Amino acid sequence: MQADSKEQRRIRQGTVAAGIVAALALLSAYFSPLMVLLFAAPFAAAAFGIRRGSAWAAVGAIGFLLIPILTRLLTGVERQALPALLFLLVLAVVPAFFLFRAALLLWPRRTVAAGVSWTSLLVILFAGSLLLRPMVMPSGSMENTVLVGDHMLFETASRFTGREPARGELVLFRYPVNTGTIFLKRVIGLPGDRIRIDRKKLHLNGQPAAEPYAIHKTEYFDSYRDHFPSEPTVRLFPQALEMLAKNVVNGEVVVPGGKYFVMGDNRDSSLDSRYWGFISKSDIIGRPVLIYASYDIDSATLAKEGSAPNVAHMRWNRLFRRL
Repeated sequence: MQADSKEQRRIRQGTVAAGIVAALALLSAYFSPLMVLLFAAPFAAAAFGIRRGSAWAAVGAIGFLLIPILTRLLTGVERQALPALLFLLVLAVVPAFFLFRAALLLWPRRTVAAGVSWTSLLVILFAGSLLLRPMVMPSGSMENTVLVGDHMLFETASRFTGREPARGELVLFRYPVNTGTIFLKRVIGLPGDRIRIDRKKLHLNGQPAAEPYAIHKTEYFDSYRDHFPSEPTVRLFPQALEMLAKNVVNGEVVVPGGKYFVMGDNRDSSLDSRYWGFISKSDIIGRPVLIYASYDIDSATLAKEGSAPNVAHMRWNRLFRRL
């Protein structure tokens, strides 16, 4: 009788642990819909499975807790993001403990069908965590292609395949001035390309470039920004000064081997290669593929409503837009 009571208690604890994580993920979905897919639905299914006596449901829930954290540690974490990631790992230990106890108790009842189902889900999660990562656009430098508050998934497979970036492609990379910061820009110049800007118009290899994505929000002409390369009107980073000193030929910037010249689509408001020079292939960490959520979080909205981005701020017309 006592054994049955102990068994029921462990099953109940495992069910509650999975249910609490599912509930928290569901609440978090108010700010990020991706949480429903990644956590709320799997943990709700795990809670149901544990209640029905499935050991694999408990094992699967443990995997869903730990795999996203472990893959981030394996693929590299920016220094400033490490404390938050470790904090999440500590939080995951508590539900994982109760789930593990339930899994041990229920393990003799495991079935092949449940094992295949949960193992498949874990493999998909592990592969997805390695190859796809989320990011949020914090600035307007890529308007109107990417807006402030766009939540994107970016792929990291190119880091493993060695694929070269293409001209006109969007890339995420470590900011050369501060490698702990991630930038999103468009590749404008490949190795060997000649670049100049004349009255806001980009010229590539001696010809005006077709850029349907580029926008200009001011009529003002800056003698450096809009007539590039020329005498700087602002303080440049050392990398840009080196570029102007070593890579300007006949009034054009020539992109050296192994380097790329990148710019934002919002040409009048973008901190890009004009101000800090080239990026290397090793700086590139991935390419954005999909906008899975988008929130209108301009300062006026936040000041008026005094709340964090939520479904009330959702730009529904930008959901699932490919990049």
